[in-house]
Amino acid sequence: MPLKEDCPEFNKKEEQNLYENVDFTTGEKTSGCSLTEKTSTQNRSRSCIQCGKFFSSHAYLDVHMRIHKGEKPFTCKQCGRSFTEKGSLNRHMMIHTGEKQFSCQECGKSFYNRSHLKDHMSVHSAERAFTCSQCGKGFYQRKTLNKHIRYYCGEKPYICPQCGKSFRHEATLNTHLRDHTGENLFVCCQCGKSFRYKATLNTHLRVHTGENMFKCDKCGKTFRYKATLNTHLRDHTGENMFKCDKCGKSFRYKATLNTHLRVHTGESLLVCDQCGKGFRSKVNLTMHKRVHIVHKPDGPEMSVAIPSVAHCFLLKK
Repeated sequence: MPLKEDCPEFNKKEEQNLYENVDFTTGEKTSGCSLTEKTSTQNRSRSCIQCGKFFSSHAYLDVHMRIHKGEKPFTCKQCGRSFTEKGSLNRHMMIHTGEKQFSCQECGKSFYNRSHLKDHMSVHSAERAFTCSQCGKGFYQRKTLNKHIRYYCGEKPYICPQCGKSFRHEATLNTHLRDHTGENLFVCCQCGKSFRYKATLNTHLRVHTGENMFKCDKCGKTFRYKATLNTHLRDHTGENMFKCDKCGKSFRYKATLNTHLRVHTGESLLVCDQCGKGFRSKVNLTMHKRVHIVHKPDGPEMSVAIPSVAHCFLLKK
């Protein structure tokens, strides 16, 4: 009597049963003949097909898959930044409200949520407990390690055919391709101006609404953009971030440094439209222009071109 494995009819039936119970869309078995097979199928159904990570529920898996797809359905109405989870959006909103409930007992620094405080506490420890398995670099916080792995050691399978730059998500690649095509998908309904990114459009809309969403906790002054607020904060801290590599003098603003650099280069970019004299700063040009103003006792002030000293000397000769 032939064995079951050698019986053609048995093998045909087994093969038929095998393919009957497979969903080709997901690659999962629709039914199983034992509890072990059912459990194994459930485990596979809650595993990420991209990275193999396992989740306790399909809901958590669905949220995780947004990371690979580049989906960020939760958008901040204040600044236009998007997030994969609602919880991340709620934590982000504290930035706009300025609420920092959790304080470090070691240094007094405050944080928006408990997890950030917990990560910060490791800074007070000299031990770098989290090490990258790829390059061996150590980090104080697991969050910093994860960020390092994602940006420096992670796989980037999506490559731009134009410039060769690689990305982790297809959605990010598609967004990047607009830099090459110049495509502007997002149009302002107020003025018709178009933008490449939705976040840029949301920022632009503040011009029409006049909305100032970023508030200085020192003086209460409000600003339309976070970058402007950060620049303003230097007025309170007295921080000089921009240093001249020629003489070592430091400045609060980059524009002031650029103006200062003309002292070393001898460059005069601002020219008087009356006499053609050049100046290194707008303040000096404004003060100089007073020379050209003629006061009349019975009439308005008039701006006239007064010849320079050198020009008068040549006329006398």
